[in-house]
Amino acid sequence: MLNYSQIKLKDIAQATGYSVNTISRALRDMPDIAEETKKIISEKAKKMGYVPNKSAASLRTRKSMTIGVVFPSSNYPLFPYLLTELTFAASASGYSLLFFQVQEEAQPSSEITAACEHGLDGMIIISSYTWLEKAAETLTALSIPFVFLDEPPESVSCDTVSIDNEASTYQLTNYLLSKGHRDIVYVAGADDSIFHFQRRLLGFRRAMEEAGIPESQQHVVSPRSPLQDHVWLDVCTELYPGASAYIAYNDMIAMLLMVHFLRQGKRIPEDISIAGFDNILSSLWPFKLLTTVSIDLRSIAIDAIDILVKKIKGDIPLSEIFHRLTNATIVEGGTVRTIPSDPLHTTPD
Repeated sequence: MLNYSQIKLKDIAQATGYSVNTISRALRDMPDIAEETKKIISEKAKKMGYVPNKSAASLRTRKSMTIGVVFPSSNYPLFPYLLTELTFAASASGYSLLFFQVQEEAQPSSEITAACEHGLDGMIIISSYTWLEKAAETLTALSIPFVFLDEPPESVSCDTVSIDNEASTYQLTNYLLSKGHRDIVYVAGADDSIFHFQRRLLGFRRAMEEAGIPESQQHVVSPRSPLQDHVWLDVCTELYPGASAYIAYNDMIAMLLMVHFLRQGKRIPEDISIAGFDNILSSLWPFKLLTTVSIDLRSIAIDAIDILVKKIKGDIPLSEIFHRLTNATIVEGGTVRTIPSDPLHTTPD
């Protein structure tokens, strides 16, 4: 009995009665083969356990059927889920992924060179602002299509897939305002060069200004190393003792705030309301714990792979730039309360 690795096109041809050429063209979804014929052949190939020889296909097409993914050396919980969705999306399009983990402060030349030595057909870059511009120059010169999974700085023109960071934080801030909160502290990212940090802060400021709270009265804290140095937590409570709510630029910071206030004897959300960004806790708990912004990682992955595959195949020119925005939605957890509009006049039960 033949095993999977021994199944050849001629075996499928013998089993179906079609020629080897017809089998080959049907499995490659060529337009000159009838759909019914493709269905018969693909079902038989699947039943027999046929596995396409990617090496042979690469020799014919001069494509490696491999996409590189460059991602930062970060322990942030969102990255593994994003990489998983990218793997699924690439596999559905017939591509494999090759991962390159880099230090944010590293120079791109060696990493890009190493990636290109593998004959990659395209590349995905995740949050590498420090050397994105140089990487873009190198990849463009080599005619290798790539997609950046975030909003890029204005100095870089490239294909991007991301959420609308400003609009998402604007929506989250308005959500808290609609719950009666006015004294809100926004914990921002400290690195001003990170474009999505800038955009999220803009979203907060715009919502507050529209609510009649000028920038001079808005509370913003930008801790330099929020996960390592927790002094900023005490600074927050000292500077803003009357704050009723906090918005953190990601869920990790939101969780630090929750622990900090709980240790002070505060109740959440009865005394302090807290909202985050990224919805990383949804995979850890079966219930909605934190009010946060949920990012559709699957859509981001599918859109990124779609752009790359179309450029790799030549369906769209490399010079055509795409900017795709995916939906981000507010997930209501148990960390934000509604402040009564007039607490002195309540309706008796």
